[in-house]
Amino acid sequence: MTLDDKGTVKQIRDYLLGKSERFADAKAKQTLARLLDPKSDKHVGLLINERFVNMPPHTVPPLLRLLFEEMEAVSKYLLLSPVYRPVRPSEDAVGEVPNSAASDKDKAVGISCYYRAEDKLIEPLVDSMFEYQLTRYKRQSDSRDIFSDSELRTCRRCFIIHHTKLWQIYYRPEQALKIE
Repeated sequence: MTLDDKGTVKQIRDYLLGKSERFADAKAKQTLARLLDPKSDKHVGLLINERFVNMPPHTVPPLLRLLFEEMEAVSKYLLLSPVYRPVRPSEDAVGEVPNSAASDKDKAVGISCYYRAEDKLIEPLVDSMFEYQLTRYKRQSDSRDIFSDSELRTCRRCFIIHHTKLWQIYYRPEQALKIE
């Protein structure tokens, strides 16, 4: 499958490029645009971290190792990680507010919290990243979305990771989660 396909890959590419236009800094925008250019000869891996809520974090390192062994031909990885950010009470929980053009009262405030601890361990290894708000995020409250009734906005953080840091991403959670 190539990035110039008309189907799902094109939709993902267009979605991420649109989000980067609205939410990313110049470096992340340029890096992502270069990586996702259909004429690029780079192989890009898309990692979407949606580990089950009740799945213990100790399962992450072996799963990462198996995945990374299969994806060694990739030059860069995009990891989409869920994060939560506090919002001001006046903000509509469904709308999309860009960081750059929003008025102060409409911006998400405070620092982002990772939904999964292993993603925080990966952050220092990324080449660049940006965080974006979901366009139409309105889901019924369930055990996966413990923040649905609070004043926290669900966002995603897009990490751009060079292939040379791949095994460091595996070893960090493995070392942090080691049981003695």
